[in-house]
Amino acid sequence: VTPGEFIPVAEATGLIVPIGEWVIQTAIKQARPWLNDATFPVRLAINISVWQFKHPTFLHIVRRCVDSELIARELEWEITETVILDDSEFTKRTMLALKEMGSRIVVDDFGAGYASLSYLKRLPIDALKIDRSFIEGLPDRVSDTAITSAIIDLTRGLNLDVVAEGVETTEQLRFLQDRRCGQMQGFLFSPAVRPDLMEKMITAQRLTHARIMNLAENYCLRI
Repeated sequence: VTPGEFIPVAEATGLIVPIGEWVIQTAIKQARPWLNDATFPVRLAINISVWQFKHPTFLHIVRRCVDSELIARELEWEITETVILDDSEFTKRTMLALKEMGSRIVVDDFGAGYASLSYLKRLPIDALKIDRSFIEGLPDRVSDTAITSAIIDLTRGLNLDVVAEGVETTEQLRFLQDRRCGQMQGFLFSPAVRPDLMEKMITAQRLTHARIMNLAENYCLRI
């Protein structure tokens, strides 16, 4: 059962709030040792439903689950354009509260919604994730290359981070690298993995990072 099937049902019945709380608790519990032991930046991204975000208990739930400054700093809250469509004071206050905790706010599926671009200069946003529907046509579909390039240029001008979603081919990778896209995600790099395999991947990256730092230090000493 895909999220596209069960999330609308959960939102319509109100179950999205307890489900969302369980997701936040479980994600932080699972990632806590990864965040505590990492010698390089590791971020935990959590998707938030529009109804979950706008529920009066949302910030209370977040503060109860995020019980350390370290965890807060490594969290990214992924929201859709639908969340900020109304551009209300409540939305702005909630986003500012998350920022004050030290967390980042990312607009997921950017370009697929209906929000005005004006929110980019009014709301405390850290990054945009280019919707995968634009990445699928790279590098051959002219409309997708134009839109993707424009979003990357937009984020650079606004000093925001940019992430390309759904990167699955080396051709897409090369196009995005040529456009200096800061971050990418997709099956080209890795499918979803079990927690035990994730731990092995983080350990391997930690060892690689340590070797690189050691080589860099030795190089500087020789100079």
